[in-house]
Amino acid sequence: MGFLEKLFHFGNSHQQGEKGGDYHNHCPIVTLFFDTTNRRTIAVLSKRKESLDVYFMCRVAQGTAYEKSPFYYELHGYIRENLVKICRHEGFFPEAIAIAVGALAASDASQKEELTRLRTEQMRSKHQQHYDEALFENALEIARLHRLSSDLDVLDVYCMRQASKVLGRVAARIARSKMLSLKLHVTPFVDGVLLSGYSTFMRSPHASLIRVSETGRLMEYQRCSDIHLESTETDGSFSPSTSNSSFSWKCEEIALANLHKWWGDIVVRDYVGHKLVVSWTLDPLSADASNIKPQTIAIATVRIDDCPGHGRHHYKAPHVDVALDIRGTTKEEFGVAFSTEGTSVLTRVDLSFLALVRVSARSVVTQLEQSYNQQLLRPLLDHEVQYLETIKAACAL
Repeated sequence: MGFLEKLFHFGNSHQQGEKGGDYHNHCPIVTLFFDTTNRRTIAVLSKRKESLDVYFMCRVAQGTAYEKSPFYYELHGYIRENLVKICRHEGFFPEAIAIAVGALAASDASQKEELTRLRTEQMRSKHQQHYDEALFENALEIARLHRLSSDLDVLDVYCMRQASKVLGRVAARIARSKMLSLKLHVTPFVDGVLLSGYSTFMRSPHASLIRVSETGRLMEYQRCSDIHLESTETDGSFSPSTSNSSFSWKCEEIALANLHKWWGDIVVRDYVGHKLVVSWTLDPLSADASNIKPQTIAIATVRIDDCPGHGRHHYKAPHVDVALDIRGTTKEEFGVAFSTEGTSVLTRVDLSFLALVRVSARSVVTQLEQSYNQQLLRPLLDHEVQYLETIKAACAL
């Protein structure tokens, strides 16, 4: 339960006359109201206590409060900011505070109205003069060529494209430039096996094995070397940067789980095949380049059958298409065991800008929600709520 939620809980208990614990008998109760006419918080005390008297008298001495009586004070500011200040005062227990029904909503509405008005006035003062649209676009284009592309991340560009036609055209050029300079690589993970199964597997003794959790099950794969990609000068199309873009697999399974005559109708093997992970290495923005190391994010994962057929195959994920040329694949079954072996060549990866937007949004949405939830001093403004909704929608692209 968060800071404000605790205060709301105890406040409701006081208003409803519930027994909230020993603090009813030992701590004063401060109830906060809101004066919508004068935009002030009203603090009403049901008891006197020295620490509270000192706090409110200091506020009066500072000129940020008026004492109407020892039990009634008018405080400058809205409920949220006064709530935090009172609860952080030494010697005061947050559990002893109450908020009058409807007071916080009235305070938030008034504070939001004032903040929105100030923001609108600031924006209006910046755009009082009519500007030439073509000149504005030319200025943005100059900024893009010199620095703007390196100062904006993918989500900035995505939001910029939706702001206006002029910004959208410039953002499209920035997006195209970012796509051409993307640092991508594909990591093949082959011969995946279920560790909690009954089968025994034989693989190369020099295999680089890693363990990962998938859908609640512990899996083990052999990791192959990364295949680095480079742009083909076509929007969203990437090819291997070296001639060696192949990977292979070889595994033999003694499938005890396949003994369905003795073990019931268990016919699902513990061998799960292969997967390819497409990853993106992000260079830090120009302002942070000296302090932040490059970060690698997995964009998409595509699964390959345990024994794909010969020829060209396409494996797709949202906004990602991976093209493989399967060569030399074999699969043999004998009794309760089987073996599989094969080689594949990565030929191309097609990827849209929306794939970058999607993974970027998913990487920041939780942190954004937490930062908004920790905003105690004021309500969220419309543009902040709209931005959060935009990021959430981008997660589902």
